[in-house]
Amino acid sequence: MIKTSPLVSVIVPVYNVGPYLDQCLSSLVGQVYEDIEIIIIDDGSTDDGASIAKSYSADDNRVILIEQENFGLSAARNAGLEIAGGEYVLFVDGDDWVDIDVCSHLIDLAQTRDADVVVYGLKFHSDSNVRCRKNFVYDGGIGGEEYLLESMKSGGFSPTVCNKLFRKSIIDTIVFPVGLRYEDIYFSFMSILSSDRVCATNDFFYNYRIGRSGSITSKISIDSFFDLRSIYQKLYRDLHSMGLGGICNNKYYRSDMLARFDNEIIIKLFDKTSFEGRDETVDILKNDSWLQLNSKNYLLSPLSFVHKLNYMFFFSPKVLHCFAKGVYLFRSLIRGW
Repeated sequence: MIKTSPLVSVIVPVYNVGPYLDQCLSSLVGQVYEDIEIIIIDDGSTDDGASIAKSYSADDNRVILIEQENFGLSAARNAGLEIAGGEYVLFVDGDDWVDIDVCSHLIDLAQTRDADVVVYGLKFHSDSNVRCRKNFVYDGGIGGEEYLLESMKSGGFSPTVCNKLFRKSIIDTIVFPVGLRYEDIYFSFMSILSSDRVCATNDFFYNYRIGRSGSITSKISIDSFFDLRSIYQKLYRDLHSMGLGGICNNKYYRSDMLARFDNEIIIKLFDKTSFEGRDETVDILKNDSWLQLNSKNYLLSPLSFVHKLNYMFFFSPKVLHCFAKGVYLFRSLIRGW
């Protein structure tokens, strides 16, 4: 294959991330690979993020600024996709940043492997330390469905869109679900399953900031459960309409789904301080027919031992629930998060 220098569209949604935006945008305009367009979508910011974005768009003609009312993360990303002119698309959140050689490395992998999606590594930054999340690695390229199942089987699947380079042509008909959190799960599943070839590496180029006050992932309530359930219900409908409904019955898909509910909802219920309306949520989850149906055989699933314990404690008497909460808090102290 003859290597060219295709345009990469980098989509950056921005909402009240002023203290972090300069670090994000400087990491993009300073890319070693210069054939990029940086599309900033200011989703109604009320802080100085709007002025920072305007400054970058005035100084660099590769920076395109879209200003809109606050419609949410999905709507902002969709607005960026509508005008993206690149052959490839990269997503970077406005409070994160990337290494300056991320585009050059990902384009090289996409071209040499003829990949529709390139998955790469994440570095998680807290106030106290940095840790890396490893992917299921197959840098030679593999079919989309096979990659998805093998990565879920290994426990190395990450649903975020921020650690993936997408060929624009395979995501032209895919949009982020507006009005729902966990939109990355839907977009990643649909795009990977639409791909003929996926390449994955554990080169860690994306820097993900965790624990930021006011971030979407820090806001947990009963609506979090409803949104996550709606995402998987939408996936079920859309995958069946594509003739790919069989994957929804695969044990590794179902195990990954249960692990997602455990990580995003159940574990956080053990910490009252991070969950609004905790008691109400516990009652709703324990009586939710959809969750009961999908978790009834969790002990026989490929879920990890820790996930199985969490589900067992959650659906068990209160004394076990209290014990599980203690284990969770102890584990948090040991890990230093």
